[in-house]
Amino acid sequence: GLVFLLLFLFGFAGGLGTRFPIAAGLLLAIGLLGLLALWIWMALRYPVAIPVMVLEDRKARASILRSIELTRGSAFRIFVLLLFTAIVTYAVLAIVQGPFLVAIMMAVPESSTAFVLNLIGTVAGSVGSALTAPLMIVAFAVLYYDLRVRREGLDLQIMIGNLGAAVPSTPPAPAAAPSPLLPG
Repeated sequence: GLVFLLLFLFGFAGGLGTRFPIAAGLLLAIGLLGLLALWIWMALRYPVAIPVMVLEDRKARASILRSIELTRGSAFRIFVLLLFTAIVTYAVLAIVQGPFLVAIMMAVPESSTAFVLNLIGTVAGSVGSALTAPLMIVAFAVLYYDLRVRREGLDLQIMIGNLGAAVPSTPPAPAAAPSPLLPG
């Protein structure tokens, strides 16, 4: 964010955009690509920080460090997960909100019809977002458990922990001796 802000302030507001439009455009493009690279880098390192914080009861910094530790070597899997959840989210938004956007473009600008269509499209987009937003959160929670099972044998730890709980605390009563009156 800082690179973009500095480029905007010193580039366009400072007159570079009017005197050297190609240089200003290039600087802006480089800054935006740098921000995109930073966002992707962070998205690939910190996706399970929230599940770590909630499920392992860690503080923020410890959760971030644990997320880095757990996700090391899984960048491609995380990228594909991010890509698919984004595709599903935007597909639902295109299906739910798209018809209203097309109708708004066909309507007369600044008319009451365009306003109503915009309002309905916004509500439909909000409903679509509310339905698809939890998808990425659930995907990261499943990713957290998958990483814990693959790296640390979490499933085995849970099974071993359950074995200790299954042992009765009192020994069973001794078997009753056979009755002398009944034939054996």
